[in-house]
Amino acid sequence: MNETSSAGTQTKEKPKRWRLRWSMRAFFIAITLLCLVFGLVGQRLYVGLVHADVGEQLTLQAEKTPIRYGFPSPDKVIIGWTIPHQPVGRIHFTNDNTLPTWMKWTNSDILFRRLDRVAILVGIPNDELEITFQQVHRLERIRRMTIQSFLTAEQAQRYLSRLKIRDLYLRIERGENKPLPFLRDLGVEVLEIHNFPEAAVDDLPLSLKQLDIGGADISDRSLSKFVRLKTLETLDLRHVHPAASEKGIEELRRQMPWCEILWKPRPS
Repeated sequence: MNETSSAGTQTKEKPKRWRLRWSMRAFFIAITLLCLVFGLVGQRLYVGLVHADVGEQLTLQAEKTPIRYGFPSPDKVIIGWTIPHQPVGRIHFTNDNTLPTWMKWTNSDILFRRLDRVAILVGIPNDELEITFQQVHRLERIRRMTIQSFLTAEQAQRYLSRLKIRDLYLRIERGENKPLPFLRDLGVEVLEIHNFPEAAVDDLPLSLKQLDIGGADISDRSLSKFVRLKTLETLDLRHVHPAASEKGIEELRRQMPWCEILWKPRPS
């Protein structure tokens, strides 16, 4: 009789222990998932705060800060955001009226909005250029950057190293026939460089899809170096100086059938 009762008790205890084990497992899984969610939200919040602060530093108007020369001139830097996807200047930095309604109601722009584009216009003083890039480097990566001021090869190397930029428009000082090693790690896909130095052909990254090198002195000897760019879809050579011959261009087209090569002979 006692043996039967003991066996029945053990049978009842087993389901209880089984349910307890699975309850504990579910609890720990839920805690782990919750920690992951909070970690992801925290990381997005941190990145959003950095982008918001950089945008503010680049758009503060001089009369709003006691530091007279602490920020770029009001007409020399223009920024654009992912939301709304349109350029905004300094005066329009407070874009509350342009944000989506749901974002304004939830005050969640920090989580979703990122600095998307920076344009540095002609005539920015060197000290303000330094300040601008100090802020841009806080982002580490940006989709598009336009630099209309002419830079030396050394300036371009200093300002653009350790950045990730998908689309880059850049002007190099005329006569600066020096390498541009920063291009190799830029991750750039669309690149337009005015006065592109021939010495930098070997620095062009394999990630390129579109390349425009206006004002460059490209010889037939350097044309064959473009063949290694297997993902290149468009190569614009229409505005290079007439060092490259028509024969050299035709040979390059034969070697790069995957790429559209734009070129026109200069008038005699």
